[in-house]
Amino acid sequence: MVGTVASGAEYYDHPEFYDLEGECSGPDQPDLRFFLDYARRAGRALELVAGTGRVAVWLADAGVPVHCVEPSPTMRAALLIKVTQRPRWQPYVTVVPGDAATASLDQRFPLVYAAGVVQHFLTDEELLAMLRNAARHLEPGGSFVCDNVTPQPAAQSAAPTPLGGHRIGEMCYRATYTTALLSTEYYRTTTVYETLHGRVEHTSPDRRIGRETMHRLLAEVGLTVTNEFTDYDRTLYHPVAEQAIIEARLARG
Repeated sequence: MVGTVASGAEYYDHPEFYDLEGECSGPDQPDLRFFLDYARRAGRALELVAGTGRVAVWLADAGVPVHCVEPSPTMRAALLIKVTQRPRWQPYVTVVPGDAATASLDQRFPLVYAAGVVQHFLTDEELLAMLRNAARHLEPGGSFVCDNVTPQPAAQSAAPTPLGGHRIGEMCYRATYTTALLSTEYYRTTTVYETLHGRVEHTSPDRRIGRETMHRLLAEVGLTVTNEFTDYDRTLYHPVAEQAIIEARLARG
């Protein structure tokens, strides 16, 4: 099955629509509050696969320095445009070209996080390389945090789900998201963006990263799981949860 799945890097084809999905993001959203709380306590952070900065800009808004590693030039451009338009963010956001597995910064951080992206690593080898690089950039005693870990495989495909709509000028943008199972481990996401002038359809292969798999790979790179939650309100993990949010820590030496 793995041999038939293409690279998930193509997921970031449409930054011009990406930030229009769903409601406008802000620090009051549960996932953003969750990562922001970690970042405030850490004092500075490294985000792997930062995208257009949906999380990172709110760390900057709170005065927390954040380095943003992002492989896509178009996503980096969208992030830089946001920061350019908000001078108060500019001292706190450092945009780093590179991928999560090989980017090399000349410093370590008390917090490294990956928000909403682990499903794009399609093999254990890809995920392990990202985790190894995360551990390499952590200070002794530092924490790695990620979400979208899946305790159980999905039993069926998901029907189209509206992500929301936005009206900008005379143009209305609508987005719809659908998932189709390819196997118990892999699925295909389809996002359709509709405007007055037509539609853009984008598909991407993704993987359900099992909780046991994540625990095993974290241990392999020297990270010890210290907390597991089932939601961004910090409800402790329980076996019937739809996702696991994991914090793992690097030994102090």
